Amino acid sequence: ETLDTFRALFWLQEKCWFVAYENNYLYTVPCSMYTHINEHFQPPTYSTLLKNSIFYDNIIKLTLYVKLIETCHRFNNITILEIGYENISIETLSAIVNLSGIMNLTLPSSMNKSKIKYLLNKMPRLQYLSIDTLMSNETFEEFQNIGRNFLDNIQDLQLKQICELKISDYHIIDDLYTIDQLCCIFPSIERLHISIGRLNTIVQLINCFKYLSIISLNLKYLSDKEKEYFASKSELIIDQIRQMIILTYKYQMANSCLHLWIKKESEEIIRKTDQRKKREYFWNWCNFMLSQRSPLSMITRISRIVHGTRIFEKIDIFYLQY
Repeated sequence: ETLDTFRALFWLQEKCWFVAYENNYLYTVPCSMYTHINEHFQPPTYSTLLKNSIFYDNIIKLTLYVKLIETCHRFNNITILEIGYENISIETLSAIVNLSGIMNLTLPSSMNKSKIKYLLNKMPRLQYLSIDTLMSNETFEEFQNIGRNFLDNIQDLQLKQICELKISDYHIIDDLYTIDQLCCIFPSIERLHISIGRLNTIVQLINCFKYLSIISLNLKYLSDKEKEYFASKSELIIDQIRQMIILTYKYQMANSCLHLWIKKESEEIIRKTDQRKKREYFWNWCNFMLSQRSPLSMITRISRIVHGTRIFEKIDIFYLQY
């Protein structure tokens, strides 16, 4: 009866708030309050909601660390799904969650191949993937192997829709084979978050991913020698990377993590830059030869007169493009 007084249109339609009763407490809650829940979540036992589906439709993030959530309702609007254990029942998960709407997914790296493939194939809108390796009783080497096994399990897939990839800090990328695997599986990556074991991996990664615009690199697993070298000459190293790859960038160091914002120069820009340099070299050479008193300088002078019109026409066309 107490709750009935809060079932007026003022609360339910105008304010979009519902009133709940639990453990001798009466409180008001906005329908949009619960957008992120985990497996331990329990909705209020008594409330003024006419349909519980209204409540569940507001939930967009679901975190499952140790078990599946117990519910008779289906989550139709989940866009962020975090799974923290490998033995999850995929069939039950599919029954309570609309997997086709998932855009952001976190998976344990120890999950088996069939479950990984099933989930990824059921998520056509997936754009962000996080591969999580949680530290427990296993040794560091075992966690490294788990991370590698995850990539081996999905190596026959090509996930073109994934534009952002995050790999757990405990899985270190330091060999060309793993980098090639990543490039084949995730060809459209724009944002990458990983740990590296060697500095030369940076260039290999940037060269590998064609669309890469942001890369965050955990450097705490570098050797002590490389850490010391990077700390003393970080700007020089990054500038060398820029020159090797022909890119513009901004960077930031924070808590042993290097963040690079990258803008790769297109092949067309590189080609035009090379053409401009060739023309500059040609005219510098001509000016030098004309300043010399030699038979070759006379030949150069005659060549410029004969071909001058054609040369200037080409130059005019070249500069009109700019």
